[in-house]
Amino acid sequence: MVKAISVEESLIGCVGATPGSFEESRTAEIGYWIGEPYWGFGYATAAVQRLTSTIFSDTDIVRIFAPVFSPNLASMRVLEKCGYELEGVFRKACYKDEQYYDKHIFSKVHS
Repeated sequence: MVKAISVEESLIGCVGATPGSFEESRTAEIGYWIGEPYWGFGYATAAVQRLTSTIFSDTDIVRIFAPVFSPNLASMRVLEKCGYELEGVFRKACYKDEQYYDKHIFSKVHS
């Protein structure tokens, strides 16, 4: 499930979730992207809140998670504002541009 994020009919980003399979079929990974000119206006937070709510109300998913690389503090804040909690940190889990990054795993569980 992928949804466009738009402002005044202009595409500024997207938000989506991919359900797991087999034993993880009640879990989904959420991801989002906002164009840099639109950072800091709350669009990502609103999109994550809306998609999270839709998933929990319209599907049998009970856990949604999001991996975030260590430098992306703004993305971590988006998830925290939406009620996601840090589950753990996978040290040096990513290698990009000749540098290692930790991967922070956030999740929200439907009660």
